[in-house]
Amino acid sequence: MTRLAREPLHLVCRADHRLSEQAQVSMGQLANERFVEVPPGDGDWELFLELVNAGVGIGLAPVGLQYPVLSAPASVLRLLAVAGVRPERHIYWILPSVGETSPAARRFADQLLRLHPADS
Repeated sequence: MTRLAREPLHLVCRADHRLSEQAQVSMGQLANERFVEVPPGDGDWELFLELVNAGVGIGLAPVGLQYPVLSAPASVLRLLAVAGVRPERHIYWILPSVGETSPAARRFADQLLRLHPADS
């Protein structure tokens, strides 16, 4: 398993949420909030953002998401840093051992790691 990247997570909330005007929020301010999340391994960030947009709850999302519901000029969603912690997601490359990997998969992995050296 090789970590390729890590990406900071920020709080996502609607512009009309009580915390939305702050540059950052504390963990204590989040104590009684309703959170929505992407199920592990699912990665359906668009559904997550739509749930936050609909007011179902708030949640943590990678700062680099480029979905229109988040990045459009008229978006009602806000990204806020969480003070005192550094939540992040890690992206890993998992490849079976050499004897269990096809030559094409091995070449692809080698090329990927040349283009994007493993994050230490």
